[in-house]
Amino acid sequence: MNLQGNKIVTFDDVPYLPGLKSLNLHTNPITDLAEIGKLITFEALSDLNLLETPLAEEKGDDLKKEVLILLDGLNIKKINDEEVTADDITDAKAEKA
Repeated sequence: MNLQGNKIVTFDDVPYLPGLKSLNLHTNPITDLAEIGKLITFEALSDLNLLETPLAEEKGDDLKKEVLILLDGLNIKKINDEEVTADDITDAKAEKA
């Protein structure tokens, strides 16, 4: 689902979309990492794009790890057009513990 540039800030009213695999949030003014945690209901989500969001700019290289921690249990394969590696998953699980 391409929601690029839609001025999305919060995910308070997220519909149940169990088959959603890809979510493009490029250039939305998302600033709160907790909002990304609300995407856990997207059971099939494997590709998430948060490029050029205030959140991505603030978190930098740590964003991938923090998203993996928040969405633990989902099979995320790509974040911001970068493949999620086994090392990324291991690091996130270690940080979460």
